[in-house]
Amino acid sequence: MATKLADKNKTSISLPVKILSYSNIGNLIKEYRKKNKITQKQFASIIHVSEPTVRTWEQNKSLPSYEKYKLIKNLIN
Repeated sequence: MATKLADKNKTSISLPVKILSYSNIGNLIKEYRKKNKITQKQFASIIHVSEPTVRTWEQNKSLPSYEKYKLIKNLIN
């Protein structure tokens, strides 16, 4: 399954849904935390990263490594 995105030249490209969910991981983390009533610090402890790291993911300022991404996806799903 793929999703089409338009670039600056108004041409569209297809991206696998996996890539789109990877770039959207911050929103998924935040939704998961709110739903389960856990803090960024608690979430960070669960996946063995720092609280500021979780914050930057949620603010879409950075992305987790692929290994952490897989861990997060397994936790969230």
